[in-house]
Amino acid sequence: MIIFIDEVESLFANRRFLTTSKNTQDFINIFLSLTPDQSQKKVMFIFATNNPFMLDDAIIDRIGVNIKFTLPDATVRSQILLEYLFQ
Repeated sequence: MIIFIDEVESLFANRRFLTTSKNTQDFINIFLSLTPDQSQKKVMFIFATNNPFMLDDAIIDRIGVNIKFTLPDATVRSQILLEYLFQ
């Protein structure tokens, strides 16, 4: 099973932030208690965020692989645009 969570910072906001609600803190604690430190063979979580610095430290520690996608430069964006315009 693959579980994909987009904008994961809304679920797993850092508990040190004063703006993190009690409900979010409780949710993180429950999630951490139900999720082992290492990946399971039958379940994979994929998290997507534009704000990785907002994630809770314990969640970051459980992420096995971190892949950063950067924006393409102007030349590559032009090539992509031309490819889609003239398909």
